[in-house]
Amino acid sequence: MNLDKGNIHKIAIFRALPLGDLLSAVPAFRALRTAFPDAEIALISKSAASAFVSRFPQYINRLIEFPGYEVMKEPKTDVHTFLHFVQMMRHEKFDLILQMHNDGTGINEMVFLFGAASVAGFYPKEHPSHTDLFIAYDESKTTTDRLLQLLNHLGIETNNNKLEFPLTEKDYQEFEHLLLPVYYRKFICIHPGARGIWRQWPPRYFALIANYFVEQGYTLLITGTKEDVAINNEVIKYIRYPVIDLTGKTSLGVWGVLVKNALMVVSNCTAMAQMAIAFETPSIVVNVDDTCDELEKLNKKKHVFFDWQKHPQVDKVFMQVVLMLNKLKSKMSTSHEKDKLVPIKFPE
Repeated sequence: MNLDKGNIHKIAIFRALPLGDLLSAVPAFRALRTAFPDAEIALISKSAASAFVSRFPQYINRLIEFPGYEVMKEPKTDVHTFLHFVQMMRHEKFDLILQMHNDGTGINEMVFLFGAASVAGFYPKEHPSHTDLFIAYDESKTTTDRLLQLLNHLGIETNNNKLEFPLTEKDYQEFEHLLLPVYYRKFICIHPGARGIWRQWPPRYFALIANYFVEQGYTLLITGTKEDVAINNEVIKYIRYPVIDLTGKTSLGVWGVLVKNALMVVSNCTAMAQMAIAFETPSIVVNVDDTCDELEKLNKKKHVFFDWQKHPQVDKVFMQVVLMLNKLKSKMSTSHEKDKLVPIKFPE
C-alpha cells in the first residue's frame, strides 16, 4: 500500500512509551524523515519524552504531550482532560497519524478519534483491520524491524535498522564538570534499576559482578535515575570496594557519554540496554521478565541477553561476564591503547 506522499505535509506518531522504546523506534523515525524531508513530524508521547525529542530534532519537530487514556496503565487522566486533548488533535488536522505504540488493542479506536486524514498502524493478528493502511503485529520481529515493516507496507523505503544516540558538545562539557576519575575503556557501568521491582535483578547478584570487576582492576560506576536510589544503595551495600555512585547525578547526555566510552555495561532490560546497542558497547542484560525477548535476536557477539525466567542461575550469568571481560581484555591487549590511559574528550 503506497501513500500519496504529495498530500502529506503534517504527520504525528503515537508512541507513548519510555526512553528505551523510543530509542528502538529511531530507525523508523529516520526513514520517515527521509521519505518526508519537508513535513512537520510530531511525536505524541509522555511529557518525559521531551528530552528524547530535543535530542532528535532532525527527525522530530515537536512533542505533543499525551495526557493518558483509560485503557492504558500510564499515564492516566480524567475524561474531561482526554476529551479536550481529542479536540486539540482534531484541530491540528494531521494528514497522517502512525500508531506505533502497540498491537492496537484498545489504542486504534482512540487514534482514529484524532481526526487525521489517514491513520496507519498495527492490529492484533486475531482481529484483522478493515483498512489496508494497517498490518498485523508480528511478535517474531524486533521492535525496530516491526516498525520498519509498517513503513515498508506504506511504500516508505527503509534500509537501515541501526540505533543511534547523538551526543553534543554540551554533553561532554557536563561530563567534564563531574570531574570523574575515569578513562576510555577503563571503567564499567552497572545499572541495577528498571521500571518496576519485578523487572530488577537482585542487588546481591549485581554486587557479586561488581566485586569481580573491581578485583580485575576496573573503575566501577553505578548509574541510574533518582527513582533508582533504593536499589542502587542496596547494591552498593554489598560491594566490598569503593565505587562511583552516579545515581540521579547525570543528565541523559552524560549517561550517553558514559555508555559510549565504557568497556562494558551490565543492566536489567532498560533503556541502558538500547543505548549500549546504539553505541555498540558490549553489554550483559539480565531479562527478569519477558520484555527483552526480542533483543536476543540482535548482535550476540557484543550483547548477551540472559533469560532469568528460564535459567535463574547466577553462576551462568557470572560465567558470561567472565567470558565477555576476557574477550575484551584480549582485544584490548592487541590494540594501541593497551598501555596508556586515554581521557574521554569530545571528538573533533
